[in-house]
Amino acid sequence: MDTQDGTSREDGLILEGLHGNAWVGGTQRIYRWGDWGLSIINGQALHVDQFHSEAAVLRFTGKETNAFDLDYSTPLTADVEVFVSAEEEERFIEKAREYFLQKTQ
Repeated sequence: MDTQDGTSREDGLILEGLHGNAWVGGTQRIYRWGDWGLSIINGQALHVDQFHSEAAVLRFTGKETNAFDLDYSTPLTADVEVFVSAEEEERFIEKAREYFLQKTQ
């Protein structure tokens, strides 16, 4: 995935834009805290069931790059997390932010 370089807002958001898959549509946000982060995608055709968004944990491949791999080794999730509301998504983002900031100290 091609992301912006380096600068990060206080909340960790480094990229926000259209999701690259034309069939899925929707938007994607990438958050980064140290070597870890989240990809949040919301789109109307992600699944058959109605829901708000989905999140995957990311492990960045280096400090000087925003290249990443999906990572399922954290206690946050063993797969992609699905949210039915914006509130549920925000709670997960905050939980991940706290976990990754603590992990990088």
